[in-house]
Amino acid sequence: MSLCFFDAFLAKQGNNISEEEYWEHLFAHMRGVRHPDDNKILPPTHHQSDPFGFLVRSWALVRTYHSPIAGNHLFYIWCVEHTLTLFLDVTPFLNVLKSYRKGDYEEMQVRLNRVEDRFRKEMRGSLAMLALTDRCSTVLKDCLEGEFLLMPTFIKVVDEAEVRNDDPETTKVIRESRIRKSYGPPKVNADGSVRDRFADETKAGKERAAKINVEVFDIGGKLEVPW
Repeated sequence: MSLCFFDAFLAKQGNNISEEEYWEHLFAHMRGVRHPDDNKILPPTHHQSDPFGFLVRSWALVRTYHSPIAGNHLFYIWCVEHTLTLFLDVTPFLNVLKSYRKGDYEEMQVRLNRVEDRFRKEMRGSLAMLALTDRCSTVLKDCLEGEFLLMPTFIKVVDEAEVRNDDPETTKVIRESRIRKSYGPPKVNADGSVRDRFADETKAGKERAAKINVEVFDIGGKLEVPW
């Protein structure tokens, strides 16, 4: 039986499953596996306690698009259940992570290049998150210099890592990265916490979504739409 994202994290934390089993539970969603709790509201600190799982969840259930012309504006599209059933085999993704974990970065790069072109950016972004949480500055630098899907979750964790500054090499990589050139340095609240640079946009987006009358999209057709 597969586990949902947060349940897999808790099982790993409780030493009930291995890290590889944890990865398998996460990436099972890429094959279209769904659970009742997949879209439930998670604890606001989930991205801090399980940043890798949070990012994979975003990849599996949400599509995020960034428009360079629009500056820092982010557009979110929630995907209907099963619309992302795109993979029959998630082994290539898991193989990249396994090579990373055993420290064979040359093999890791070879396996990353074998990932299908249209999903390589997502995989590199996930690998960057794992390297960031591990403070593996070498792999993080390689990922940030390549093409990867930049998601708000990753930027939040990058900001927090830079402010924490618990690994000088990782901090150096962050400050010299294209992310800092595009988004600038993190901002800190009076209590020392890192300010969520996307909070205002998220709030505004929810307010706009609440005003949308979904009935205007029900224009008829052969298939009934269960609004």
